[in-house]
Amino acid sequence: WMVALDGKPLASGEVPLDVAPQGKQLIELPELPQPESAGQLWFTVRVVQPNATAWSEAGHISAWQQWRLAENLSVTLPAASHAIPHLTTSEMDFCIELGNKRWQFNRQSGFLSQMWIGDKKQLLTPLRDQFTRAPLDNDIGVSEATRIDPNAWVERWKAAGHYQAEAALLQCTADTLADAVLITTAHAWQHQGKTLFISRKTYRIDGSGQMAITVDVEVASDTPHPARIGLNCQLAQVAERVNWLGLGPQENYPDRLTAACFDRWDLPLSDMYTPYVFPSEN
Repeated sequence: WMVALDGKPLASGEVPLDVAPQGKQLIELPELPQPESAGQLWFTVRVVQPNATAWSEAGHISAWQQWRLAENLSVTLPAASHAIPHLTTSEMDFCIELGNKRWQFNRQSGFLSQMWIGDKKQLLTPLRDQFTRAPLDNDIGVSEATRIDPNAWVERWKAAGHYQAEAALLQCTADTLADAVLITTAHAWQHQGKTLFISRKTYRIDGSGQMAITVDVEVASDTPHPARIGLNCQLAQVAERVNWLGLGPQENYPDRLTAACFDRWDLPLSDMYTPYVFPSEN
């Protein structure tokens, strides 16, 4: 068992199980420490095979369950920074500089078009909204190449124009705050003259060189719910590992959501890819 705050263990322990069929075993835990900071607090129990069996290796997890515990609210104020990002405006771009970092927003497209650390470009493509994905088996349903099911999710997305939607810029402004630069954008994603999504974003670049992005998307009531709501870009640098705090380690769309465990995950980039016969999610 383990109690973890944002994936960082606060307390853990092991207890041998000796339970007869249909029996019960009561396990009493010690007093748990109180977290000193805010975050997601989870209590996780795993049943682990201590030795190899005919059907499993040693350490195989036979079962697990998680419970979210009561959490503290954050009352810590961010550390004050004396550095202020510098905003430069041209006819084509907004450029923000702080130390060895630079961000460039294209005023015609409204997208983050490039960022630099030193003289190294970080992006191969701009950061854009993403409402589609390569279809999963469940998205295709019972459709076949010669017998298309129009009710399959992927066919509904195609018919609604989700894969062909183009962005129309509604707003792209920049403001210098007391301790940050704020970029505000709005896009209407349209197909054949119809607006499917309106995406409003703010990019707040603070004195510590961090960029926080807030995305709010409105979905037209008469269009199918999109496959995803997210952001997409290609990175210039290839990372060897991927880490995140959240559900994992496998993909966890609504049909698999309860099979995913909240934790701090770290995997080699190669483990994130599966060479499916057809393009699909990884």
